[in-house]
Amino acid sequence: MATLLEDKLKQKQRKGLVNLCSSAKSAWSFQNKRTWHLIYKHLGFDEMAINQGEMALNKDKPVSFEELKTYLKSLEDDLERKLNEPQNKVQEESVRGVVEVNGSQPILTEQSKPSALVTEALKDIEHKEQEGFNSSNDYGLPECHWKATHFWFQKKAIKELLDKVLGFDVGPYKTIEELKIAYKDSSVVKKPKTGVLLLSGTGTGKSYMLAGLVHVLLYIEYEYMKTFSHIPYLYIGKTTILPQISRVFKTGYNIRANVDVEVINIEQLRSGAGEFWVKNEVKMQGGEEVDDWKWKKGIQPCVVLFDESQGAKNSGSTQTKIIYAYNNIPTNACLVSISATPFTRVSEAQAFAVSTHRPLDHLGFPHGTVLTNDNWPTYAAQIAAPADPEDYNQAAIERLMKDLEPWVVRVRGVKPQFNAKNEVKVIPFEDEEKRISMKQHGTLP
Repeated sequence: MATLLEDKLKQKQRKGLVNLCSSAKSAWSFQNKRTWHLIYKHLGFDEMAINQGEMALNKDKPVSFEELKTYLKSLEDDLERKLNEPQNKVQEESVRGVVEVNGSQPILTEQSKPSALVTEALKDIEHKEQEGFNSSNDYGLPECHWKATHFWFQKKAIKELLDKVLGFDVGPYKTIEELKIAYKDSSVVKKPKTGVLLLSGTGTGKSYMLAGLVHVLLYIEYEYMKTFSHIPYLYIGKTTILPQISRVFKTGYNIRANVDVEVINIEQLRSGAGEFWVKNEVKMQGGEEVDDWKWKKGIQPCVVLFDESQGAKNSGSTQTKIIYAYNNIPTNACLVSISATPFTRVSEAQAFAVSTHRPLDHLGFPHGTVLTNDNWPTYAAQIAAPADPEDYNQAAIERLMKDLEPWVVRVRGVKPQFNAKNEVKVIPFEDEEKRISMKQHGTLP
């Protein structure tokens, strides 16, 4: 049984790399990506990887189709060599990679010891990470200076959002002042995520969870040296809920809408309001003019809160292109996606999925590649297979969410005050003439 599963996984990795290589060849032929830099980016290498080693030497050089085929063949050979290695040797090298690097001392992956300043500030802290988080310790959420009160599940969600955005466990810190000291301390190991998804049902108070997150980020000065914009945070939602968001931000958390946080609807991104952050460059692609939206470097918001993120599903619309472009910013950009309902199609998840920049080695992609807008079609096709990413497929969505689970904050265990009573009734037409009329106008299937 194990052998069958291993063979299936190997075939999946081979297929993933073949599809990625085919995509790179198409990009060379039809999208005029004919430098090594563009090819590396298309495969999924980030700028840091491209600017190191052999890639840095080749990145500005043109690439011929024969050179491209040779390079892609070497990637396939490397994968085949890796898949055919004895399992015990792979495990041995994996363990050695964790314990030592070039014979050096072991590298600790746990949070390093805080400096004397942090130690003094936290001398009375109990070891909550060992006790676990519950109602007695506010589920690990530090004490903050807001007027609003929260349910237990809201506290838990804010704490988990902070863990992922800041990149370390905020639970050991009793107050927001102690958390600020820890955040500014370089000895505290931080592994922040570039994308997070908050999955919380309708009526659970997502506005309060987001306001709590922003309140903490503003207090600890998270935006410092990440952006030079006078408004470092941006909330994007539907027009109908903007007044509610602004009211919750102000009354419960003393966050001023359009001063501390810009609150706009998604349509405004392509209007005059969006011109402060984004610009459009027209370029030729495949013999046609296409819009290339980019966020202005240095004044981009360091955190974008994108409500109902599954709405960015029409890849041809301007607002969707702008949202996708935010994920092209190499550093100092975090997209917090919010949704009350899970995705129904894999294609709807592009904004959130790409924001994670998830490593793709497990799918057979070259070592060091991450999920980007360029290789998203290949990733989406592999996750959705044998279906299409545009299909409504629950099994494909489950595979997608399982693959991206480390970047998801789920609000569970919420018991509604009232139980809904839903039923379906068949209502007959008054006469045959009305039924035919509705069918002719396309109202009926």
